[in-house]
Amino acid sequence: MITSCSTRFMYNQLDWLLPWYIDDYVSIETHQQDQLDHRIERLITWHRTQQLPLYASLVKKLNHQIHDPTSPEQIESLLNELDALIDAIYLGIGEHLAPLLTTLSHEQKDDFIQNLTQRNIDYGEEYVNIGEAAARSMGAEKMTEMYDEWLGDVTQDQEAMIEDFTQSTDWMSPELLRAKQQWTEAMASTLKTLNSDQDQQLVALFDDRKRFWTQRLNQQFESNRSLLAQHLALIVASLTPEQQAHLSSRLGEYRSDFLALAKQSSE
Repeated sequence: MITSCSTRFMYNQLDWLLPWYIDDYVSIETHQQDQLDHRIERLITWHRTQQLPLYASLVKKLNHQIHDPTSPEQIESLLNELDALIDAIYLGIGEHLAPLLTTLSHEQKDDFIQNLTQRNIDYGEEYVNIGEAAARSMGAEKMTEMYDEWLGDVTQDQEAMIEDFTQSTDWMSPELLRAKQQWTEAMASTLKTLNSDQDQQLVALFDDRKRFWTQRLNQQFESNRSLLAQHLALIVASLTPEQQAHLSSRLGEYRSDFLALAKQSSE
């Protein structure tokens, strides 16, 4: 949604968008609504004040890199920062919203787990059951669309780079699906035995998004991240002046939005 609409507009609607999204997983009863609203308000405040300035800083570094010769090592450092920000989102959601799960009825908990299970089934159908060859083709198509949006139309050489990258990476989807299934099983087990004063057990499921990753999956992730850094360095080096200007402008807009949104919390 952020890439297709005004960042500031969409972010400022999160107080009503998040309950709508959460309702896809579990129906909140009337007597739980005030607590949900309060926790969402705290989550958004935390994200505005603690995370958006970090986003702005990362975007500034990225914008600087596209104007200078960029090595894979420099790109990988930025990818590590991005990974840490994703970890922070997981933990922030756990700390602010997981305690609400302790207030769910047995029926709500069952509904929640069923919906999580269905999401895993949907993921499997979209990314695993189609097979590796189709998954790689879909990945190349999505990457090309993303580059078209951020750079303008990609060149033939860049299309070849995208194809080379998507064909060279390890296929992670089957291992990721197993990790998702194990996380859902752990959530179901925890919810069954949880008391209202034991919400830290739920938070613990969010403090490491790679908790159920196998050694193989971690190896795949590290290998793919290294390949991604090399790929992005090649893409940056291949940018036309028009693409560079387009990307720099987009990044500048995002940085301005992040800083403006962060400032709103203190006004």
